[in-house]
Order: sequence, then structure tokens, then C-alpha cells
Amino acid sequence: MSVSLSQGEATAIVVKAARGFGLSWGLAEEAGWALCQLGQFGDDPLSWFDRAFNESKENCPITIGATVMDHAPLAGSLAQKGGDLDHIRMPILLIPFLRKSAQRVGHRLFLCEIISGLRVDVSDDLGKHIEHLSSISAGRVVIEVGAHLNSFQPLKPKSYRFQTSKDTLARLDKLGSRTYVPETEASRMSGAGAGASDND
Repeated sequence: MSVSLSQGEATAIVVKAARGFGLSWGLAEEAGWALCQLGQFGDDPLSWFDRAFNESKENCPITIGATVMDHAPLAGSLAQKGGDLDHIRMPILLIPFLRKSAQRVGHRLFLCEIISGLRVDVSDDLGKHIEHLSSISAGRVVIEVGAHLNSFQPLKPKSYRFQTSKDTLARLDKLGSRTYVPETEASRMSGAGAGASDND
């Protein structure tokens, strides 16, 4: 059974899950931003984050994508020269970061997944690639640099509703619960929570 979430609800869930997964506040907010960028594709972007957050922080697409984007203007960066990102979980989550990087450097960037042979111009219409990209749980990713961008159409700001399964939502909520402060006797005595008695 699916659950419908507003953009604000979905973003809050992903940000909290990212924190529970072990990402910094800054990277968790980048995850929320990436979710909003991917919302136009109408599949189930929350499930992509669920799959990305189910192992160690190594090869995390949010950490790597944010690094590529932040370093994009620097001479010799991956966005300027291209290069091998090695193995990445859920490569689809790199798309918003690579799109922004392409905009910053002014030329096309291609996300190439070596095992499947997929090559995606991140500045182009991505709709035809989403199903294939979202099916890749982990891949060997290389960035290729293409021609100069004469114009770039950024994704228009727009609010989307997100559909996901109850199971996905439960797993993300469970990750998010890691951010809660454990209850102690001292916290109860100081008034946190319902206290020893919940009677009105």
C-alpha cells in the first residue's frame, strides 16, 4: 500500500534518515535538496534514498555528489576534467549534483555506468533514463566531459507530491529515530516527555 507525502514531509523524512545514517547536517540537507530535484520524475525517489542508506557510508552518492558539485569550479576537478568515481550506490542520486556541476562549469557532463553501459547526459531530458538508472543499486561510475553548453535550463522550482510504500517509509523512519536522544531518568524528572504519569 502506498503513502502520499507532501514535498515538505518527504524532505523532512529524508533529511532525518540521512542524519540517522550518519551524514552531517550539511550533507543531510543536500540529500533533501536532491530529493526535491528528483521529484519531477514521479517514480518513487524516497525508495532510492532508502536503498542508498542501507549500508556503510562508503560509496555514498550524497557525499560524493556534493563533493563533485562543491569542487566543480576548481581547475582540474572531476567536473572540469572528468574521471572515475569508482563504485557508487544508487548512481541516480548523483544526477542533481552533476546537473548543478554542469551548470557551474558551462559544459555537458555525462554519467557513465560501466557495467550496464548506460551513458546519460545529465543536462538533457532524463525521463527516458530514470527507469534504467533507478534499477541500478550499485555501479561503477565515470564522469565524462562533453561540449560547451550554449544554454542551460535548470529544473523549475515546483512542489511535488511523493508516493512511496509503507515499508520504505518505515525503514526511513527507523533510520531517523537514531537521531532521537535516549530517554533517561534525569530527562524524565526534568520534564521531558510524558513523565512517569501520562494522566491529564
